[in-house]
Amino acid sequence: MTNKLRIPSPALISIYFLASANLFGGPILRGNTQGASPANHPAQAQVVLAPAPIQTGKLPPQEPLPPDARKPDILLRVGHTQSVQALAFSPDGKWLASGGYDKSIIVWNLSSGREEFHLGGLPVPLSPVGAPSQSLNKQAISALAFNADGTRLVSVEVCGAVKVWNLQTRKVLFTIRPPRVHYYGGSITYSADGKSLLVPIEKRGTNATETAIGFYDAETGKSLRSIPTKWDFVSAIVPTKDGRLIAAGTVGADDDDDPSGSVQVFDLAPGEAQKTYPVVVSAISPDGRWMSSFESTGIYHPVLWNLDDGKRVHDLTPTNASRVIFRPDGQEVAITHGDSEAIDFVSTTSGEITKSLPGGGYGLGTAAYSADGNLLAAGSYSFGTIKVWDLASLKEKVTLYGQSPVQSVTFSPNGKLLAATSGELRIWDVSNGTEITKLTDAAVNRAVFSADGKWLAANPSERFPGKTLRIWNTETWKEAATFTQENGFPAFWFDFSDARSAPRKIGNAWSWQFVSEGETRVLWASSQAMAVSPDGKWLAQPGGMPAGNVEIWDAASGQRLQSIPAHRLAVTKLSWSRDGRWLVSVGQESNPMRVQGQPAAMISPFTFAVWDTGTWKKEFAFTFIAGGGPGADISADGKIVAFTRGGGGTQLFDLEQKKAIAVLASPDAWPGNLAISPDGAVVVQGAREGIRLWRLAAVRAGSN
Repeated sequence: MTNKLRIPSPALISIYFLASANLFGGPILRGNTQGASPANHPAQAQVVLAPAPIQTGKLPPQEPLPPDARKPDILLRVGHTQSVQALAFSPDGKWLASGGYDKSIIVWNLSSGREEFHLGGLPVPLSPVGAPSQSLNKQAISALAFNADGTRLVSVEVCGAVKVWNLQTRKVLFTIRPPRVHYYGGSITYSADGKSLLVPIEKRGTNATETAIGFYDAETGKSLRSIPTKWDFVSAIVPTKDGRLIAAGTVGADDDDDPSGSVQVFDLAPGEAQKTYPVVVSAISPDGRWMSSFESTGIYHPVLWNLDDGKRVHDLTPTNASRVIFRPDGQEVAITHGDSEAIDFVSTTSGEITKSLPGGGYGLGTAAYSADGNLLAAGSYSFGTIKVWDLASLKEKVTLYGQSPVQSVTFSPNGKLLAATSGELRIWDVSNGTEITKLTDAAVNRAVFSADGKWLAANPSERFPGKTLRIWNTETWKEAATFTQENGFPAFWFDFSDARSAPRKIGNAWSWQFVSEGETRVLWASSQAMAVSPDGKWLAQPGGMPAGNVEIWDAASGQRLQSIPAHRLAVTKLSWSRDGRWLVSVGQESNPMRVQGQPAAMISPFTFAVWDTGTWKKEFAFTFIAGGGPGADISADGKIVAFTRGGGGTQLFDLEQKKAIAVLASPDAWPGNLAISPDGAVVVQGAREGIRLWRLAAVRAGSN
């Protein structure tokens, strides 16, 4: 399986791009229309005026979230949301366990390339896209290890907590909490006979740090014995099959930029050190033959040492190396780089590079060999993605995708399925929160169900969404049709129509026909915001000049029926209520401005408006400042409106009572994409770390 470039939708770059291709728009819910036919004359609606231009270019004060803003009830997610720092293969090579900064542990099925199960709590929010550094959380996972038969998984948290998981029940068997003072990761391993867990124990004394290697019963977690050391920090522990225990540590690691360190070889039975080598070690080979260090004199590079006599054997040529990982048989090392240009493989016999693999985008945090040495897992690449490489062919065996920011969400008409787009297109079962299938791992920003729920359309492309349109059968998930690039593309907005035929083009929208169960169906698509009414009769899209107008067209005849002066500058989203009574428009009211002191940040005033399709009068409007196209949706019964606003909140508004109901906490700056389920039971929102879900019954009860 080859990796495909996963590109999130770009932020607001210019007014022209936003007007024609707002990639952050939410879904269009479908249903039967009951709205009146549009009158063939200009609307007499009053437009809400945009705020006065921001002369200083400073960010306006954000409206604070109310103290009762509701957090999501559920978070749907796949993969990791932050950097991967720990990897471990199961002994049989069928599973790969991964963990990292997002506090989560995932066990992957390497045959399917999918998540087998997830251990631990919800992840922390994703750092901004492209940010190489992340805050270190005490619950971040720093080390992982399987037992000999693959039924147990041991995880180490940065705070020092050691958890042993039963992989059949997926529950914690016990937790070891040794005293600990360092937050630099940790080392964990089973004894050669598998009966004990070897854990670093570090306890700060009055004048020094007392450090030992603790032995714990592998079945119960009971402390058995300990071997004292002279270090402040234990960096590596390797038990060998011939009864030795090799350990490494440093002195002064708390506050010394260049701590001294050593490696000791213990006789395991009495726990006495037989050999000591004054080397600050980064890794020890599992077979006990080699150790590695980093040389900072001259060009920074790794060094290999012989553990039998402590002699320096090879100064390796790879520069800017970040980690050295030994193959289980000790005959090879894999070297990752801080600049991520490659993963180099070096023979421990010759010290020469024998092969190389591509690196990641911001520096690979970790890598691990399989037990037989045939596979190498490395991570994380973009968005917490892990790659597993076949080292014989140097081909990618499988890609384990992390969570790229979710750009749009849309419900099937019966409310049972949820389609979410990002760097891929995934289908979720809303009832149990499980992923049903992944239809593509190409870049895609939008998906739409047909009114009868039999078809799903999306716009995937290898490099950028919109070059193609693909349609799937929702019963078999087999592809039914594909449309390639033509005039009118890229297709950022599209919608189904039940019409048997349609004009080839209406305004900026193009139609494509495909055969469904012997009947011809129509799919409309455009590079600009557009929406087809639930009965397929009307097509709404931005007007020519000014671009802020919304035009209503007869989708069968191609006749323009109505022009609404909705927004001053651009229309960024359009959608109908399921009963056809309301049309929602979101638009930009003035040119974007750069934020003072933040050259990459741009802000604009937006207006969210709801129009009565019987009179084409504005029923409701709300103007606010935002840095990207806001999400918006209306419930199937036309009573509840949801839209993202400034200040990290999502506003719920009751159209009948003309009052705000509640604010949902959306605590990041990623433009929210919203969808209300057809039965009005839940609202979902695409986010960086997954899909947020709120139950509206509880929200409404809390507002009464």
